[in-house]
Amino acid sequence: MPVNTPLAVSDDFASRFIGEAGRILDKEREVIFSMTGKSPFGGGGMQEEGSHIIEMSVRLKEKNKRRSDKALVEILRRRFAQIPGPWKMDFRMGNAMNFGGAKKPLSVEIIGYDIVATDLLAERVKNILENTPGAVDVSVSRERGKLEYQLKTDRPKLAALGIPPSVVADTLNIAFGGRTATRYREGKNEYDVFVRLAPEDRRDIRDVLDLSVKTPDGRNFLVKDLVSAELAAGPLAIARKDQQRFLSVDANVLGRSLGDVAAAAEKEIRKIALPPGIYIEFAGSVKEQRDAFRDLLAAFLLAVLLTYMVMAAQFESFRDPFIIMFAVPFAIVGVLWGLFLTGQTLNVASFIGLVMLVGIVVNNAIVYVDYTIRLRAEKKLGVKDALTEA
Repeated sequence: MPVNTPLAVSDDFASRFIGEAGRILDKEREVIFSMTGKSPFGGGGMQEEGSHIIEMSVRLKEKNKRRSDKALVEILRRRFAQIPGPWKMDFRMGNAMNFGGAKKPLSVEIIGYDIVATDLLAERVKNILENTPGAVDVSVSRERGKLEYQLKTDRPKLAALGIPPSVVADTLNIAFGGRTATRYREGKNEYDVFVRLAPEDRRDIRDVLDLSVKTPDGRNFLVKDLVSAELAAGPLAIARKDQQRFLSVDANVLGRSLGDVAAAAEKEIRKIALPPGIYIEFAGSVKEQRDAFRDLLAAFLLAVLLTYMVMAAQFESFRDPFIIMFAVPFAIVGVLWGLFLTGQTLNVASFIGLVMLVGIVVNNAIVYVDYTIRLRAEKKLGVKDALTEA
């Protein structure tokens, strides 16, 4: 469970969370330990690092000696939410060795190049998820970083002067980042000659703006005449998927099925008018579940078709197997009633059982129809009488 705070944390602060968790879990846990400065739950599958992060892990006792994982997590979530402070908390259940880079069950990916537009869209999606019953621990993968100066070139002016933007970028990179200009050899040793401005000449934004840019034709311009400087918060990292920038809004699910929460959230998200070049798609367990249901539906239809074909070959008739297959819809009705009465959902496991059921439910129908055919052939009974006796 990482706790994200706005300021650097101390051991005393971490001890506060550990002590509170220990008091709540009491005899239901074996070990509690924490680590400050790093969390494996960063957005985009990357670790987050910083003095403002606490990661606390709890190893619980055997299941028959404690309450369920979900119940304990909900108790911790409610208690920690009462602690004053602008904290951002995430919870994970399961094997801690598998936590690194793992997504939450409900994940909405926003794909687009414009960072500002996608950040604004992520806030709207986050607000929708926070107001969707069953969605908890909502978070945005892209963290806002510290304030930075963003230099934006005046492209029309550069074009009029015949200066490629790369010339300005190279000048700044060499002056502040440095570059190996050449190599100096002395005997058997070779040394890189690394060129950049002295520390006292690269301390302030004015040092950047007053830097001289020399064009290939020998002209000189000041950086401040070619770019505009804007103080803004930049992202700590930019994640990419299929070579496109993206960020995700993730949430855990509590008290409702994943499918119901995803359907309710998607209904509201689809009402958002997307800016050009930006689109939204569901990922994580939601996508895996939908893919699994699509594949299982195809498997169900294939099972029905193959069962019909096998029976058609055995009965040497297309009509009799068609009659037998009418047992399948009644079996589906029984499945739905069974799930309803036991309070279960139509999930991947129950869908696999439904596919298996196709081959099982036709057995009785095969016996009845086969015996009916035999009665009509041997005793010369009518259809109604043969069916009644069968």
